[in-house]
Amino acid sequence: MNDVVVNGDYAYVATTDVVNGSGLLVFDVSDRTDPYVVSLGLQAALAGSTRIVRQGANVYGSTADGISSLDIADPLNVFEQDSLAAVWTAKANTMKIDADASYAYVFTIDAGLRIFDTADPTNLVEVTGHGFDPASPGWTTHITYGCSDLYPLGGGGDVACCRFGNWIANPCHAEYPSYSTPLTYYYSGGLYGKVTDSAVYITDGPIWKLTGNPVAGYTTSVIWGCTAGPGGSGQIASFDISGSSIHAHSQLQSGDPYHYQILTGTNQMTHNAIMTNGSPSLNNTQATLHTDGNFYVLRNGGISIMVQGGAEIYSWTVPTTGFALVGNYAYILYYQIGNHRLEIYDISTPTSPVLVGTGRY
Repeated sequence: MNDVVVNGDYAYVATTDVVNGSGLLVFDVSDRTDPYVVSLGLQAALAGSTRIVRQGANVYGSTADGISSLDIADPLNVFEQDSLAAVWTAKANTMKIDADASYAYVFTIDAGLRIFDTADPTNLVEVTGHGFDPASPGWTTHITYGCSDLYPLGGGGDVACCRFGNWIANPCHAEYPSYSTPLTYYYSGGLYGKVTDSAVYITDGPIWKLTGNPVAGYTTSVIWGCTAGPGGSGQIASFDISGSSIHAHSQLQSGDPYHYQILTGTNQMTHNAIMTNGSPSLNNTQATLHTDGNFYVLRNGGISIMVQGGAEIYSWTVPTTGFALVGNYAYILYYQIGNHRLEIYDISTPTSPVLVGTGRY
């Protein structure tokens, strides 16, 4: 079980369970004390899906091969409308998928940002040439955090790294010199992102703001990055947006604990609080600023709940790969080998979440 979205009385779960099959599960959650599966279908449509997003009466799922569109107008009769193979490779695991009224945005590892026109869910079209995917001439976004998993692409290769607030020579390629100012590089690395009504935000360590549109192209600006200097944020694992503020799950420097930071303006930090066991799981990050005023962060071994602009109020130890928050309830994907289930918690008192229902399949 990899990702979950909730719409009304139903929860939609993407799973890659090798025992029971991969695809989309539909749970009836009208009675939160007794959730149960109403559909085990669509194994072929979303086989291998790691992230899903809802856009109106449609769910879009990112797979190792591309993207699929599913009609969920009738939760008991969900069907695939279209699927589209993408020009990414098996290394292009999806970190995050988001959507606005017209496009689905897939943030990947090693294949940049992939954007799909969803105006007609029965005829998906990949938008290329926006500067953030390998199909774009030059493929010139920026840099990546770290050097352990860099793959030269587009003929440019990886040139330099941004680590913990400083530009340094790329230790993966000692022949390149160090740089004191940001340049434009061929991108290689993992992306996490968030789409708002006015912009697309991306982190590959620093945070970039993209204004414009997928067809005409984007103007890119650094919101938080290597120019921050001492005390700056090094690795942003995940984040959410509230107005002009970015609520981030980050690490200041190597060996430090992970933090909850609030970033405003360009390289302006207004809050910094330590998280318990805050290191993120590889390729599995999530951050949500909930309507209850708290910041929920998926981390290695569970979820941390931080008061907005405050400290951690609960360190939730639960083996999970994803969650959704709706009202006073958290829908959590419990994942252990041979033991997969959807757990529903009452979070009306966030310092003491209460398990109210469990749905197995």
